[in-house]
Amino acid sequence: MHPNRVANLYILCEKERETQPHVLREDFIPVYVANLLRDKLCRNEESTVVHQPPAQISLSFDQWGEDSLMEEYVDFEGSFLLPNQTLDFVHRVLKFAKEATELLQVDSRKILDCVVEQLEFPCLELLWLLDVKYRIASLSSYLMTLKSPHKVQHIQRQFLALCFSPSVHFNSCTRDRYQCVLEHFFHTFLICGYCNPGRPSILESLQATVFEILFQLSTNLVTSTKGVSEMNRQFILEVIKEAYVPNSVKKKYLSHQLNHLLTAPSSDVGAKFYTLDEVIQYQEKLAEDSRKNDDRVAILSDVIHVMISEPMLPEDVFQALSTSIRNGSRNWDNILFLITAWIGRLEFEAASVLKKMINILMREGVQSQNEELVSLAFILARHCSLVAPTTPKIFPRYQIWYSETFSEPYSPAKDVDTFTFLSNLLTRWIPFEPSCFLQTQAIFRPFIPKTEECRAMWKLYEDLARKRVAEYNEVEEAMALEPNLNNPLLHDVEMAIKDYERTRKIPLSLGQMFLFNKKYFTDQFVPALLRKPPGTVTSDARLRLIEALNQKGHIPREMYAAYKTPK
Repeated sequence: MHPNRVANLYILCEKERETQPHVLREDFIPVYVANLLRDKLCRNEESTVVHQPPAQISLSFDQWGEDSLMEEYVDFEGSFLLPNQTLDFVHRVLKFAKEATELLQVDSRKILDCVVEQLEFPCLELLWLLDVKYRIASLSSYLMTLKSPHKVQHIQRQFLALCFSPSVHFNSCTRDRYQCVLEHFFHTFLICGYCNPGRPSILESLQATVFEILFQLSTNLVTSTKGVSEMNRQFILEVIKEAYVPNSVKKKYLSHQLNHLLTAPSSDVGAKFYTLDEVIQYQEKLAEDSRKNDDRVAILSDVIHVMISEPMLPEDVFQALSTSIRNGSRNWDNILFLITAWIGRLEFEAASVLKKMINILMREGVQSQNEELVSLAFILARHCSLVAPTTPKIFPRYQIWYSETFSEPYSPAKDVDTFTFLSNLLTRWIPFEPSCFLQTQAIFRPFIPKTEECRAMWKLYEDLARKRVAEYNEVEEAMALEPNLNNPLLHDVEMAIKDYERTRKIPLSLGQMFLFNKKYFTDQFVPALLRKPPGTVTSDARLRLIEALNQKGHIPREMYAAYKTPK
């Protein structure tokens, strides 16, 4: 910048000060600077909001539709960057102000106070120039001057508008300017929110403001917002991921935001609220939804991957997930999606941490006879079994997890009281529990305390569960059209047919099942094998396996006769 142009401002300043000789130079210059900015930037004397000319704002109906969640930000269009025709003048004024603080001992805080007074709602780029470019006033100092709730709300919505307004194009010729402003504001918010361990009273209101802004940023990132380009969303995520702050600060931020996403009211992020019983009832659907290849899942996937990336460790994700799980307000869509994404990304490491969490919840819940904690343990275990990849086997099928968890060495319900509690809880779930889980619990007995009361109680549960499974027969037959790894019975049938088709011999596993688990083989496996999948032609391999088992005498006569009887 030409030095004469700055010197001219000083000459003009001195001439104007001559009209007020009683005012000291160090008191006059801050007012003079603020007036220069106001006269150049404000549209008129009644408006103190810096706007770009309307011609620079071109929004189509498609960008701002009635359903757009970002419509509230449209009033802020043009309040991000300085108009090009005023940019050079603003640099001259701020250069003059900077030299005044260095050479004339003008207090920079007075300059900030006067600017705030004259420009009630300055544009974001001006605040960035005051801080980063000319070191006149830090952004955090500006934020601390915001005493009015109206001003606090304005800066919050203004920053969110910068992130999500459709007219902002981070790939345009102004990308560098947008990037500088966005990165600096985000960096300042992180420092103000997570670098004040003592939390002095003067910073409490600032910290609350910052947290609210960052929470809204996270919420909007996972909301499928009409008009927000995917390129802009990815740019914002990149800013978060590459934030130039200490790892300890970034970890606090990511943990805080992750916990917010997992506990935020479902209506805030476009998801449905589920009770624990509803999660248990719709567990299979929720697991399938978490693996869908749609826009919302893709958006949530991008955000979650940033939230669990470095410097977050598995223990940190575990803590955030554990806190949200135990919180009364749970966003189940986001919680289950986090587990799906985490298992898919960290594999064995994630599965190990999740197994630890499930064991803690189960033992604590059974010992304290807390239905909520036990329900949470079952929900997590079932979801992991549904979404974990089969190769490599990083989390067992539900059949294996259940039989191991409630086996004699490991069962948390070894006395009469805890076993009664567990039995009553499982019995209450019978009317709405999915058949694949109910069938496992009806087939594989847990450790039962050696009392007649407990044996009778579990016998009653098995009878009720089997009746309910029988009511599910039509659904199970439909499921039999495709192998279901989480329905142990159908899985065993499909695997046996495939093995026989490949070797033309009765699988060794069936021989072992006949010898060591004959009740399951006779009462469950054989009826499922003999039952023809509806709407399909019975495969040749299934027919040959049935005949081979019958020749060995492994199929009861009455079952084989009923199978051969035309229907």
